[in-house]
Formats: sequence, structure tokens, C-alpha cells
Amino acid sequence: MPVNIPYPQIFNELSFVKETNNDDFLGKMESLLSVVDGMNSIGFDLGIAYTEDLLDKECLRGITFEKWLRSKSSIQKEQKIKQRFLHLFLNKGRRLNSIYNPDLKFEYFYKNNTLKNISGLAASFHFGLPSISLQNNEFRDNYEFNVTIRELNENTGDNEDYEDKAISISQSCDIDKIFDENTRKIYNEIKSGQDIIDHNKEMLLYLVFSQTAYKQLQCMSSTNFTVNGFMWVCKTLLFLNHIIYRTLTEKQDFFDITGHLNTIANTESNKTKEKFPNSRTFTFENGEKRECWAHVKHSDKRIYFCVDRSQGKIYVGHIGEHLPIASGNT
Repeated sequence: MPVNIPYPQIFNELSFVKETNNDDFLGKMESLLSVVDGMNSIGFDLGIAYTEDLLDKECLRGITFEKWLRSKSSIQKEQKIKQRFLHLFLNKGRRLNSIYNPDLKFEYFYKNNTLKNISGLAASFHFGLPSISLQNNEFRDNYEFNVTIRELNENTGDNEDYEDKAISISQSCDIDKIFDENTRKIYNEIKSGQDIIDHNKEMLLYLVFSQTAYKQLQCMSSTNFTVNGFMWVCKTLLFLNHIIYRTLTEKQDFFDITGHLNTIANTESNKTKEKFPNSRTFTFENGEKRECWAHVKHSDKRIYFCVDRSQGKIYVGHIGEHLPIASGNT
């Protein structure tokens, strides 16, 4: 079955191991939250798909995961972590049997252990999507895992085994490794600017679009806006979103045409600003106006934007043709 964007974050419950130390458990859960946020910044849903029995697994000294989630803690940090996981698993989460309907002629194995068709690692392989893991044992340092697929040959009635790989991520540094792959998946499923608008809150959490940009997106598609140009818009918006995520999580200084954005961004000359002072001013929500002099370019297309340091957002003012300049330089 197709997986529509936003892609689900699939939890690999094979990495879920009972802990004896509360601080160690909280540390791993906190690390997992950073991975969830990072995956969200490149287009994955902010909610977790999980197996039927995950909530019943023991996580701490006879305490099941669901009991831990629903219990109150006097420690503020722990309670905040619980509240986030309650939201990710129970409010926005989905049980795997509701999104995963495996063909009965297949069975999946990892290290000779059956995955029973509904484990997170099997779902990761089935959908061709990375799953997320707690930092336990082999799931801490690796992110590619060998999976055996056993297929029933309907002609002979015999089982045939073949090997493939599944991806499971437990560290934020691994997210960059799948970023390009994820954008390719998005290209396959986003066919118009309206698709971008419809999934803006899930996919582009750190971007805010002006009224002009919304109208421009509504007119774009992979057919009437050259394929390379439309793909460029998709990739650039995801890249801008990911830069802000990285900036926030790594506590870096924000944009002044340096850092990550230095590789793709330009700004207009003082002459252009003097000659066309209002040409890059755009209206956003609630009638707020912002100047968007920074831009990225592709052929004759431009995306104009500005960065709000206090909000941790990029405001996208214009997506389309080159705006007037004082000279031939951009």
C-alpha cells in the first residue's frame, strides 16, 4: 500500500530493552526525542507508528511503557519527557496494524528471529522508510541492518529466502545520511504546490509563507512548472527548513548570509535596495509585512526570504520569477 506524506516515524521496538537505572532510561528517551524532531524537520510526521505490544513491554523494574507514560513524576524534566511521548505515541501515534497490511506470503527475519510481520524493523523494510531506535546495543552505532525475507513460491509451494537491508536510526547525526533519499521520496508524491501547502505544518515546521508565496505555490505543479524547477522548489524549501532545525538544535548563531546558508543564499546590492525599496516587502499572516532580501536561485527562478532569530523561523515571501534589480548582478 502507498505511504502518503507526511511519512510515518516507525519505532523499531527491537531496540526497546528494559533498563534498571531511571537516569539511563530517561537519557535514551531524551535522545530519541531529538531524533524524532530531526526526522520531522526533513518531512516525517510528528507522531510515531508502533507495534501492538510496545505499550505492554517492561521498561523499568516491572513498569510497562504505558504505565510509565501515564504516571506522574515529581521531577519536572521527566514529566516533560513523558508529556512529549504521550503526544507522540498516544495522541498522534498509530498502531502498526492500522497502516501495515502485509501480504501473507511474506515473512521477515532479523538474526534468525521472526519479526512476525508487524515489527518496526519489518515495517521499515516494507515501506522503504527508516525506523527510529533507542540507543541500545547494535542500534546505537549502526543504522543499516540485514533482514531476511522469506517468500512462499506459489508455483512450487517452497519457501525462498533472500537478504536485504532495513534502516533504523538512533542518532541525530544519521539523519543527514537519509536527507537526500527522503527528498527523492517526496518528489515522487508531491505533484503540486498545493500539496506543499496541504502538508506545510507537518513537513515545513520552521517556514512561514506570505500571501504572495501561497498564491504562487497554488499555481505550481510538476507539469506546468518545469520538472527540474518544481523539484528545486521542493528541495530548497526542505533544505531551508532543515537548516533552521539544525541551527536550533546545535544552538548556532542565525543567518547573516553565513554558516549553512552561505552555500546557497545571496542578498541584493545596496543599489537595488535603494532603487526598489519596496520590491521585496511581502504580507504575511495578520497583515504583518516583512522585507525578504535574501534569496536562493535556480536558472530564472528565485525564492526570497528572511530569518526571524527570535522565533526560529524562515519567512518565505516570493517563489517565482526574478524580481527587478539595479544591475545585472544578483
